[in-house]
Amino acid sequence: MADEENSFVLYVKASTRDSKSLGADIVCHRVMMMLALKNLEVAAKIVPIDTVKRTNVTLDFPYKKLPTVTLEYEGKYTFKDEPLEIEDAFEKTFEPSLKVDSKDINTFVNVGAGSTFYHKFNQFIKNQDHSADPILGEHLATELKKVNSFLLSEKMPKNENGEKELLGGSHPKIPDCYLLPKLHYTYVALAYVKELKLDSLQGIEAYLEYGRKHPAFANTCPAKVDIVDFYCRQANMSAKKNAEILRKVEKEEA
Repeated sequence: MADEENSFVLYVKASTRDSKSLGADIVCHRVMMMLALKNLEVAAKIVPIDTVKRTNVTLDFPYKKLPTVTLEYEGKYTFKDEPLEIEDAFEKTFEPSLKVDSKDINTFVNVGAGSTFYHKFNQFIKNQDHSADPILGEHLATELKKVNSFLLSEKMPKNENGEKELLGGSHPKIPDCYLLPKLHYTYVALAYVKELKLDSLQGIEAYLEYGRKHPAFANTCPAKVDIVDFYCRQANMSAKKNAEILRKVEKEEA
């Protein structure tokens, strides 16, 4: 259905750094990316909400969970704050469909290594017991190798040239909206917040290269400095160390 027939506003988490830019939240990014893939004017419909200092909301702000979408469809107004309900509502309301029929791919991103690696990453990045870092890092590296193996496997679709690009084929689809933000944030954080030496994982590297340059990902992705700031906070890093790392990121990005 046409965008003109329906209207929506998407409330997402703002940056922990400046309280107004897009925040580093994998679920918010997933939903924004999905809407961009449906050729909707996403930028004009996104409202970042400061969940830390609450500088742009009042006490009576009605939406307690983010992302939240308010949707007017065929004259009816509703709001949804469960990610799967948001996904389902936009799949039913706007074209094109972004679903992937492959059971292998859907299992991979929902309960397989495409999901579990991010849990291992969070355990590693949040760990305060440095003596446990080696084993937690090893667990994460093991899961990333599983992700890499899947991305190199024959379970991946191929484009018209016989190349493996994305989980959706030549164009991102819902499984890519799940996987790309998780992998991107993980690799950014491991480069700046808590280093982990990884073997070359060609499947992941190629996947990220394809995914990062797609407009639906690039135009909805938080800035690197905002991703780094978020995970510095997740790592309970001191304000001084956090500031040093952010200056390094900003200098490299300048």
